[in-house]
Amino acid sequence: MARIRLPADMPPDLEQRIQAYQDEKAALKRELRETLYRQDRTFFDFKRVNVLSTLAGQQAARLAHVEQLAEEIRAGLALLPNPAKPPVVPVPREVAGRISKYMNDKIGWQRAMLARREALQTEFPEDRVEFVRQRDSLVIQLVANRRSSPEMKAKRDTALAELATFNDGQAKGYAALAREKEKLQGELLTIARGLASRGGNKSIEMLLTEFSYAFGLQERWERYVEYETAVLQPGLSPEQRRLLFGAALERLDLPLGNSFFF
Repeated sequence: MARIRLPADMPPDLEQRIQAYQDEKAALKRELRETLYRQDRTFFDFKRVNVLSTLAGQQAARLAHVEQLAEEIRAGLALLPNPAKPPVVPVPREVAGRISKYMNDKIGWQRAMLARREALQTEFPEDRVEFVRQRDSLVIQLVANRRSSPEMKAKRDTALAELATFNDGQAKGYAALAREKEKLQGELLTIARGLASRGGNKSIEMLLTEFSYAFGLQERWERYVEYETAVLQPGLSPEQRRLLFGAALERLDLPLGNSFFF
């Protein structure tokens, strides 16, 4: 079930729609669970299928009403401030743009690592596939099962050669990300010094801490923005929403840390 943060102050009619949506959706789910429970011990599968098909027909109009309520709620929420959106950080637009690009590039790097590991785990289910630290980067390591057949060993040798090329490219990408992060941190330090020198009660260290927290929120927002689009964007078809939702869940399943200052 999708989870979103709702604005604190909403118009009464929008609150009523949300409550009606939640109540009707809960009732539909309860009916479905009860039907599944009653059919759990049914001996013939076709009887279970027939009962569920009948229930689907009975619930069709109510499900359509729930979807209509959801669309009305999305339209209402689109007019209000999004409480999940991170605050604007007082840095030049060019620096903010580079930080956003850095975050997206890092997510892309992580997704490539995840996809390659998953592919290797599928291709070599008896082997161990893991992320390991190598010099100043992370690489994927394929640890062979000693009982592998000669055919599997030959297949693995080919995969290891391809993996070495992949790891080399990813290591270069990781190093480029590290260099850009170091540059950005230096520029943020300069900005913090400038802000502190203008007076106020915030030290350089306090400003850097605020920057770190704000950009951590921004990075999480970058990861969740597709999720929120799938849930909240008015006008999408159910099929489009499902596609976006699936892609958003993949984007959220990222390893290796997600703080700008790591």
